[in-house]
Amino acid sequence: MNNNMTRTTLIPVLIIALSISLLMSGVSSAQTESGGALSIPFSGEPGAPAFVREYSEYYPYGFKISPDGSLFLSNTHRGTISQYDFMGRLIKTYGAGAGLGKTGDITFDPEGMIYYADLAARKVVKIDMLGQKAQEFGSFGERDDNLLSIYQIETAPGKKLFVQDLRSSKINVYAANGSFVKKVDCDIPGFAVTAKGQLLFFKKDYPGGFGFYLLDPGSKAPQKLFEAGLYSYRKFIFIGVDYRGNILVAADLTGESEYYDILIFYSWGALSHNYQVKKSPMSRQFFVFGDGSLYSAEVDGSPQKPQKISVRRY
Repeated sequence: MNNNMTRTTLIPVLIIALSISLLMSGVSSAQTESGGALSIPFSGEPGAPAFVREYSEYYPYGFKISPDGSLFLSNTHRGTISQYDFMGRLIKTYGAGAGLGKTGDITFDPEGMIYYADLAARKVVKIDMLGQKAQEFGSFGERDDNLLSIYQIETAPGKKLFVQDLRSSKINVYAANGSFVKKVDCDIPGFAVTAKGQLLFFKKDYPGGFGFYLLDPGSKAPQKLFEAGLYSYRKFIFIGVDYRGNILVAADLTGESEYYDILIFYSWGALSHNYQVKKSPMSRQFFVFGDGSLYSAEVDGSPQKPQKISVRRY
């Protein structure tokens, strides 16, 4: 477990280390807050994040940091993806005009292609750096190759795509050509993919709480690595794994707290330490950096009309 997990990373660490340092320290005063948070205001300007409160709340779904250090924000209500450079400046909007659908989670492949979840169509769309649609994965339905929801997407070596469908309690695997490969049973939000293409995820284990599993690319069945216990937690989200193999989880005892307990496990399952982070209405609130830093996108202002998104480093 140690050898596999210590090589785990979702992005090139050296490139991102420099970019993130600039992101949090080099932004102008109009774009930062005390503590080094990057602020992204809600506004009516083209390409800016939009917030709407009607029958339901439409926040930006979440964010990811690309291999070159850009921050990509899924601007769900406007059906766009906003790209910010490491100085916090909006440099590009994908989907402006026609729109991309109800944009959800975002990920990238080594060739610089962008993948995003269309939450309305229940499919994943691959676009190039010009915003042109290149490929689609999945479709709405109840078959194994279909999707009823999309929570998280990640690419893996060999251009495989992993898509988590929480309503169906599974993670679907698709090949580079878009064909369905297999489904993996998973009933806990969040998963990670190692540099070797190994799938890491939690599952509910009764009566012991939660088990942590690894699925090798060539294996048919996942291997349980350890039991985390923690059966008393009502809400449990797997955030990710850093390059040391530390496992980050967000958990809430009651399910109604204003804060998540961030739990950090060693790769062998022992709890290292924990701290608290304010909850956000954004579905994909967290991004784990390879060095162990956690980035959280939090919405500030009144619940009825928030003013901005603050991306904070912990």
